Amino acid sequence: MALPMSGQLSAISRILAIFLVLTGYALGTLSRNIVWSSDLKLWMDCLAKSPRKARPYRIYADSLKKANDLDRAIMYYLKAMQLDSQSPMTYNNLGVILEDKGMLDQAASLYQKALSIWPDYPDALNNLGNICLKQGRIDEAASFFRKAIKLKRDPDYYYNLGSTSQREEHWDEAITWITRALALRDDLEYAHNNLGVSYWRKGLNEQALSEFKKAIVIKPDFFDAHANLGLLYYRVYKDNTQALFHLNYAITIAPAHPQAGMVSSIIEEIKKRG
Repeated sequence: MALPMSGQLSAISRILAIFLVLTGYALGTLSRNIVWSSDLKLWMDCLAKSPRKARPYRIYADSLKKANDLDRAIMYYLKAMQLDSQSPMTYNNLGVILEDKGMLDQAASLYQKALSIWPDYPDALNNLGNICLKQGRIDEAASFFRKAIKLKRDPDYYYNLGSTSQREEHWDEAITWITRALALRDDLEYAHNNLGVSYWRKGLNEQALSEFKKAIVIKPDFFDAHANLGLLYYRVYKDNTQALFHLNYAITIAPAHPQAGMVSSIIEEIKKRG
């Protein structure tokens, strides 16, 4: 049974408190040598000048999150929440970190809290959709993505809605939504890759090939696109030379990828068949 919102947030606070004690961080203490970016320096100066204001803590936490210093970012988000309990951005951004750490229920509670303050907060709606998608609640996910799109034409929102269509194997819809995402921003390698997957599943092999190639132009070390190119060359075009090139390259750049074992088995299959 779901906890009431206040209970959910209290539970989150307890979990975070334990997590932060175990990681050994203290607010304001630098425990490692870091080359600070200009943003981090700027907002650290703001914190020193305005220690009672929430906004510098939140934006400093945002900068730490961008620098992938997630544990310390959590500390500063919590401090920002203590100083201002009505900032939807703080709840949303902390939720993103917890989602990345696999704490989906806790992240969802933070997104819901953000929406209780700002019901038309598109990022929080989109993020709740992502949680639903990860939990297999496809219809709910699509509903959140559609609400977000009505409020803001963001390429990631369109891409995510396309992902829900892919989960249900509605390939035409997936192509429509992902194409709209790329019309807004053409340098999203993951969108080109997934558009290629949708084309392939529709039997549009030339379009699939083109999209996979676009993905690796944008990101040359993109495992998924190289793996898909290798599979397409092997299974459709019967070009083992190109297939082995891309499959071997995928393994080289990401040997620990979850799909690396599958790719390795296909490489062996190709070699056996000559």
